[in-house]
Amino acid sequence: MNNSKIMIVEDDAISAILMRKWLAKSAHVHHCATPDAFQQTAFEVNPDIILMDINLGGDEDGFDLVTWYRSQQGKAQVIFISSYETAEILSRIYACGGNDYILKPPSLEVLENKIRHALEWRAMDAICPISPRDENC
Repeated sequence: MNNSKIMIVEDDAISAILMRKWLAKSAHVHHCATPDAFQQTAFEVNPDIILMDINLGGDEDGFDLVTWYRSQQGKAQVIFISSYETAEILSRIYACGGNDYILKPPSLEVLENKIRHALEWRAMDAICPISPRDENC
């Protein structure tokens, strides 16, 4: 995880502080507490991974933000963080462009494993981006 950039989009200050504390030891971490903050900084920070909460306490939720991010050609791996694990939630996570999910509250071990896996996918995507038109990879 060294030198990777992780963006945490989480409105709960305690959750954000804990994740930031855990991850700052081995990655560059940026925190956004609101949808506006995410939209203003996502492409400036250019994260490798986005840890996205679903319920952000405003008009826009994590699904809306990831849909917007993907429509702007955002390439980061997106891991949703949710206290819900229903078929509907999982379907929405993948439908909007999410790559994975973690149940809240995440353990450090699960968080690190999911991030490591996402970084591997990110590295593979850099070598051979997956697109409907590119069948040679």
